[in-house]
Amino acid sequence: MANPEGGSGPRVPTLLCEARVSREFWREDRAFAHSPKWLSESVTPIVERAVGVAVLAGVYIAAARFGFAFANVVPNVSPVWPPSGLALAALLLGGRGLWPGVALGAFLANATSAMPVPLLGATGIALGNTLAAWLGAFLLDRGCGFRNAMDRIRDVTALIAVACILPTLAGALLGTISMQASGYLPPDHFGLVWRTWWAGDALGTLVVAPLALAWIGWRPRAWAAWRYVEAALLGIGLILACQIVFARNFGATWSAFPLAFLTFPFLIWSSVRFGLRGATGAGGIVAAAAIQSLVWESGPFRAPSIAENVWMLQSFVAVSMISSLLVSSLQAESRSASDALRASERKLEESQKFESLGILAGGIAHDFNNLLTVILGNAALARGRPGTPPELGRFLSEIELASDRAAELCRQMLSFAGRTPGKVENVDLSELVRETISLSAGRIPKTIRLRLELVDRLPPVRGDRVQLQQIALNLLVNAADAMPVGSGELTVRTAIRRLGRADLAESRLELGARPGDFVELTVCDNGVGMDAMTRDRIFDPFFTTKVTGHGLGLAVLLGIVRLHGGAISVRSAPEEGTEMRVFLPVSKVAETRQNTTTEAATEWRGHGRVLVADDEPGVLCVVQQTLERMGFEVTAVTSGEEAVEVIRRLGSSIRAVVMDYAMPGMGGSDAARTVRALCPGMPLAVISGYVEPEVSLDLAGDGPTMFIAKPFTPRAFSARMRDLLSPQ
Repeated sequence: MANPEGGSGPRVPTLLCEARVSREFWREDRAFAHSPKWLSESVTPIVERAVGVAVLAGVYIAAARFGFAFANVVPNVSPVWPPSGLALAALLLGGRGLWPGVALGAFLANATSAMPVPLLGATGIALGNTLAAWLGAFLLDRGCGFRNAMDRIRDVTALIAVACILPTLAGALLGTISMQASGYLPPDHFGLVWRTWWAGDALGTLVVAPLALAWIGWRPRAWAAWRYVEAALLGIGLILACQIVFARNFGATWSAFPLAFLTFPFLIWSSVRFGLRGATGAGGIVAAAAIQSLVWESGPFRAPSIAENVWMLQSFVAVSMISSLLVSSLQAESRSASDALRASERKLEESQKFESLGILAGGIAHDFNNLLTVILGNAALARGRPGTPPELGRFLSEIELASDRAAELCRQMLSFAGRTPGKVENVDLSELVRETISLSAGRIPKTIRLRLELVDRLPPVRGDRVQLQQIALNLLVNAADAMPVGSGELTVRTAIRRLGRADLAESRLELGARPGDFVELTVCDNGVGMDAMTRDRIFDPFFTTKVTGHGLGLAVLLGIVRLHGGAISVRSAPEEGTEMRVFLPVSKVAETRQNTTTEAATEWRGHGRVLVADDEPGVLCVVQQTLERMGFEVTAVTSGEEAVEVIRRLGSSIRAVVMDYAMPGMGGSDAARTVRALCPGMPLAVISGYVEPEVSLDLAGDGPTMFIAKPFTPRAFSARMRDLLSPQ
């Protein structure tokens, strides 16, 4: 759908329908992760897994070679171990099934290093590294609800408190025991090696895992010119700060000054302004500079022993990285909260706008229905009078026909206002869609490919069948009109969904829907789509981009969905088609059969006195004349107070009461309750230009009750009165 009434140009096939499932799969916890190319190729699962394991093993070995370069305490034991973070990120992104790649890479890296570890030790180290990566990924994924985007403080704290402690402790312990058991490690070095090993694995997890999660699959986006300038200034400032703090010729004179913290303003800057990628990128640069200074024996970390230097370095890098990650996650949470607040404000404004428009449309339609009742009633009464000339009868028929068309426009306005009366029943939405497609065959060009994905035996929805059919018809016709060249593909699907408050909040218009089970109707086209400005206005009454459209199609749809307690979701972008989803609550009411009445009723005459109350003189006159032609005596009043007074005086001599629902002063609802209190069992007919959902509850009580919607003809009014006073 390119606009609310149709009208668009040709386009390439959209990905909205076909890619929706995969998009929702990755959205769950892979906000920054994009499927690597080799994972999306058309290969068998076994080959795909083998390729993934081989690639991970190769990358692990390369990272291990880099880590070995910093092993200055014990050979093959680095103060910062990048493969630990790389392995954790790989299992989080690609799944824990890639663990053989970690095991193979760790084994080959240690068995083929410059100072190779014996096979027994290399095997134990591989088991320990694999256990640490797999356990960390499992705990984060299953136990902490970790999101790879790390856009919440809870994600950062989970990474620190869970992945960086318990799994790395177990892996370091198993690796140290294996090295000692193989004779590679002297017995008196166990404690030092285990502490250095664990801290190195933890630090590698803390530095490298967020870096990989943030940057793997990153796709550059165009920035404004000032953004590039800011990034360049940040990079230059950070490099200069690292040069000052970690320079090779760091003078002893400056050792008493806490110059290491010169990097912190740049870390905070990068975290606040550039998010997780800025935080991990800047943190990685600082960590690399600090480690390099340790290897060159320069920088601010000077202690009597190498072990103390290592602990100082690890502490500094850990504090720097934790600070950056916390600031970036806090900024992301703040931005998310601001976006949610703005979205809520927009929804509130939109809801208030539609509510105001609905009240206006409902009021206009109600008043106009009163006028149409007078026009239709008098025309019908005049045409039915004996001796009416045939030529005059033709003119009166034209008046009635034009009034019927005007009444249909009023019904559309009331539908937008959510105040349309109708027959409520249980409806199977899939069957309804099939019927609607058959009815609309002439309005959908045969050159458009129609794809149906309808679920059989759906739970029913509760509503007016005609109105629900109008929802399907409007969506289908709009989708077809969105492809003016008469070609394209239109997909219609139904499904059952359980929606919570969060799901409803994501809908563009939840319209007061409550969480629960919903039946979903989705219509997807591959037209040119809509821009943001058009999307924001598609439900506005009389908004259209069609030359011949009146702009009420989607406005009416909105009112019907609101009336049925549903929700609407719209997805569209230029050149990507449109997907509209309507959610209607599942019915919880058992189906009941009701007798129906047609206007083709046989002539029926009544007797007795009928009280009529309506504040519109024209309507009052039409109803009075119709009842008198039916054989009744009529007492006519213009307010609820007068009606109650007549009931008090005449009491049981009144056979029935006909009352307008909306009258000034004592309205029809209050007057009806008083009438029922004074005369229990009194037959009551309520007439109105619209009906609220709670009207039937307002009029509940002893005695038969009938609702008659305006406008009506004298013949229809007579049939309803017959049903009220002599039910079958």
